[in-house]
Amino acid sequence: MFIRYILMLTAVLLCLYPVWGLVSPASYLQEILEVYPDAEKASHTQVRITAAILWISNLTLSFGLLFIAKFIKQPQTYKFAKISSIALISYPFILTITEVISHSILYRHLEHPTLTIEFSAQKMFYFVFGLIILGIYQSQQEYKRAKKNG
Repeated sequence: MFIRYILMLTAVLLCLYPVWGLVSPASYLQEILEVYPDAEKASHTQVRITAAILWISNLTLSFGLLFIAKFIKQPQTYKFAKISSIALISYPFILTITEVISHSILYRHLEHPTLTIEFSAQKMFYFVFGLIILGIYQSQQEYKRAKKNG
């Protein structure tokens, strides 16, 4: 059950992390500069908006982790696995959308900013992991039907 608590703690930390950008945009800007290096002239408002937008992707991943933890606690309730899989499958796409929106907000001061959309193995890991959980959910549903009918 220790794993369940680690998943829940991680989910909570993922939810809290962007709050840093809302509370202290000047220090959060340093974090943003690692991903958006030309955003050094971003205003505090732009950083706050970006933190709020990035919070959406963090919430998606948090939901995935929380529902995995819930499924671990109640393994007979497969709907938790299904919800988790949907969140994890959608996470890379939601993250990409939030990155594009954040890019447009942070780079408003540039005349012709370049936009790069990245689909990395790291992002796709969540998609594949969500598919694995969805596969487990579907196989268990089929097993339950076969057992009920057999």
